[in-house]
Parts: sequence; structure tokens; C-alpha cells
Amino acid sequence: MMLMRMLGLGLALAAAVAAMEVPGRAEASGEGQTNTPLEATEDESWRLTLKAYLQLVRDRNERIQFQDAELAIKKEGIYSAQGVFEPTLTGDYQHADTFQQQTVREFISTGLFPTRDFFETSNDYDLAIESLAPTGAQLRLGYNLRDFRNSFNQEIVPREVKSFLGISATQPLLKNAGIDTNKAGLRVAEEDAGIAFQNYREQMMKVMAEAIVAYWNLRLAQDKRSVRQDSVDIAEQILNDNTVRVRTGKMAATEVLEAKAGLALRRSFLAEANQSITSSMNTARTLFSTSGVKAAPIEAVDEMKLTAIEADVSKSLGRAYRLRAEYLAGFRKVEREQIRVMYAKNQTYPELDLKGSYGLNGLGEDLDASTDQLWDPNYRTWEVGLQFRIPLSGNRKNRGEFNAAKKRKEQALLELKAIEVSVVNSVDTAIQKVQNTAAQVSYFSEAVNYNKQLLAAELARLDAGKSNSRIVLEKEENLLRAREAALDSLVNYQRAVVELDMAEGSLLVSHGIEIMQEVLR
Repeated sequence: MMLMRMLGLGLALAAAVAAMEVPGRAEASGEGQTNTPLEATEDESWRLTLKAYLQLVRDRNERIQFQDAELAIKKEGIYSAQGVFEPTLTGDYQHADTFQQQTVREFISTGLFPTRDFFETSNDYDLAIESLAPTGAQLRLGYNLRDFRNSFNQEIVPREVKSFLGISATQPLLKNAGIDTNKAGLRVAEEDAGIAFQNYREQMMKVMAEAIVAYWNLRLAQDKRSVRQDSVDIAEQILNDNTVRVRTGKMAATEVLEAKAGLALRRSFLAEANQSITSSMNTARTLFSTSGVKAAPIEAVDEMKLTAIEADVSKSLGRAYRLRAEYLAGFRKVEREQIRVMYAKNQTYPELDLKGSYGLNGLGEDLDASTDQLWDPNYRTWEVGLQFRIPLSGNRKNRGEFNAAKKRKEQALLELKAIEVSVVNSVDTAIQKVQNTAAQVSYFSEAVNYNKQLLAAELARLDAGKSNSRIVLEKEENLLRAREAALDSLVNYQRAVVELDMAEGSLLVSHGIEIMQEVLR
């Protein structure tokens, strides 16, 4: 009987000892496990590796999908901003029919004798392509056709067709001049999209961090149930042995009561563990948007292990400045405000525009004749000139906007500086936490081993009649608490690793779901 108890205890403790093993370098990402997201067992449970679980969360979580939609909206903002340089085709048609009497002066000057009546019928067509050049020049290529007849030409020609083909440009020299100024809206849209992308990464990291913690909490609940089941099994074995001893007169009847009380207490612990598994499963389901009603049970199959973490603050900070979404978003905010400052400064300049045009003229009795003359270089028109506009009260509106833009840039720089301080402190805190929780795991592992030896010794004393059930159950309960504390320390270590990944901004990289390649240009 003593041999059976020791064998059962050894099997029960094997799992705890295996959980305390420290590999040289391992990742809790399901390496060596199946890549199938959902693996159904005979009881229809889902056996999920951490990698498969994170993929479910990545695909189904509503918060990630919401942020994905927000990023898509910002990308559309870039597409919209590019439309500022899109050429526009304009067209116009107008028909006019006029019949009126002339004044005496008009009658004498036109010489339309003997009547004072004047009529005109016309059809005007206008077609043009207009566009804004990156330099700020307003460009227009247009064609105009006027087909008309009136009292002046009815005696000479029944109809006249006048055509014009020309190009015009207005190039700002101060205000609104330059490629940077005219692309400011597009560049701001790109920075807004870049900020939205970093917000998307940050939200995804937060969700993934919650998912990782939820996964390890589920694994913790499973392991605690296993530990408590082992405790129940040991208490049942003690009760059975005590019952036999009482029947043979080798033990007092109170020892059976002690064993029954200990068994009842451990069964209550087991019921609590079962409820903890239910709660942990539903938390895990929530993150990939699945209802727990009539859903298959979830089983976390990856084991909690210590991993070799490089505790180097300088290297961690280097990764944070390359990957931390909050920092990258703050940096892009500074760039965005700098663009706005540059544009606002340009708007404080006076308007001075260089204007020019060149066109060809055609006139004939029909469309063909007018078009033929249109290509005659002798009938041309060209103009060149300057136009300026200067506010007389100091351009207060634009200067006020310029000053406000500079203040917003200062705010963005202060925000970035605050983020830098936060990054340094959070990285240092996370590294210290990883180191301290790793030490706790080692200490609790030793505590488990010591309590295992104490329980084995007390069981031997019980067989020799030198101990009693109460002391043995106390030793077993101490072992139970030590094993659960060891499991808690492993979960705390996994959480500390997640916090370090979050502080570095490398959580997505660590789990193979980084999306940095989608950074917008």
C-alpha cells in the first residue's frame, strides 16, 4: 500500500517537475505543434496552439477590424488628396436669339438703313481642359467656337463662324508657389494615414497582448485543475488506506474523519478550478468573437516555459524606437505639423502671379473655313503680364494661422519627448519584471521539490505509525499550494514577457504577425 501511494504521488509530481524545466532557448509559439488552427479531439474540443489561437483573434476580433476600417479610410484620404492635380474637362454651350430696336446713336453708327431693328442668332461652344501643376500654375487649354448671324452681315455673308484655340497659364511667384506648397495637402494625408497605420498596429498589439494573456490564463486554469485533481486522488487514497486500517484496528476512527474532511476540501478546490476553466475559455472566446453557448471546449496545448530573454536596455530601446507604434505615430505627427507650418508660412506671402496666354484665331463662313484659318500663324493672340494682391492690414488672418501652426508643432514635439521618456521607463521596468519573475519561477520550483520530499517523508512516518492523517494532509496541502504558486509564477513570467514585447513594440514580430511592410509611402 505504501508503494502504491508513493507511485501515485510520483506520477502526480512529475507534471510539476516537468513544468519547471528551463530549456536553453524556446519560444511559446507552438513550435512542433500542428499548424491547423482548430484540431478537434474525440470529445469535439478545440486543441489550440498559441500561434493558431492568435491567428483566430487576428482574423475575427472586432476591434482589429474596426481599426482596419479606420486605416482604409485614411488611405482613401491619400487617394482623394491626389485629385488636386487631376485634369478637369469642362464644356459649355449657349444659344442666344436677340431681336431689338437700336438707339439713334446705334442706328447712325451701324448704318443699318432703312430699319432700326436689330437681330442676332448665335450658338457658342466652349471646351477646355484645366489643371493645376505641381508648381502651382493654373493651366488651361481651350477651344471656343461661335457660330452666328445678325443684321450686320446679312447683306454680305449669311453666316459667320469664329473659332479660337489657345493655352493660358497663371504661375504664382510668391503665395501658392512651389511643389512643396501645392503638395502639402497630399503630404498631410500621407502622414495622417501613417499615424492611422501606427494606431492600427498599436490596437492590434493590445488585442494580441490580451489574447496571449488569456491563452496562458486558460493554460493556468487547466494545469491548476490537473494539480487539484492529483490532490483529490491522493486524499482519496489516504481515505481508503485509513478505512482499511480502522477496520483492522490499526488506527483510530477519527483518522477517517480527518481524511474525509481533507477530501471534501480538495473537491471544493477542484470545483473552483472547473469554474476557472469555464471563465478562462469564455474570455478566450470573446477575443475571437465566438459565443460560449453550445461551443466546443477550448484546450490550450502549449506549455508554459521559461525562455532565454536578452536583458539589454540599449538593444531593447533600439527596437522600441524602430517598432513602438506610439513613438512612430508621434514622430509622424511632428512631420505633419512641420508640413502645415511650411504651408502656413507660404500663405503669409503677398500674391504675385505671372500670367500668360497664346492662341490662334479663325474666321469663316462655315466651320471648315474657320478651322482652316485657325492654323494660320498670322492670326494669333498672345499676352503676358503680372498681377499682385497685398492685404493692407498686415495679412492678419494668414499670420494668425501661421503662428497657430507653429504652436501645434511645439505641442507635437513635447508629446514626442514625453513618449520618449515613457518608452525608456517602460522598457527598463519590463526588463526588471522579466528578470524578477524568472527568479520567482526558480524559487517556487525549489519549494515544490522541498514540499514533495516533506510529503514523502510524512507518508513514510504515517505507515510507521508515527504520524497522523491531519499532518499528512497539511503536508499535501502545502505541496498543492507550492505547485499552484509555481504555476502562477510561470504565468506572471509570460505576462512579463508580453509587457516587454509591448514596451519594445516587438510583440507582433515575436509572434510572426508583424505588418510593418504595409507602411505607407
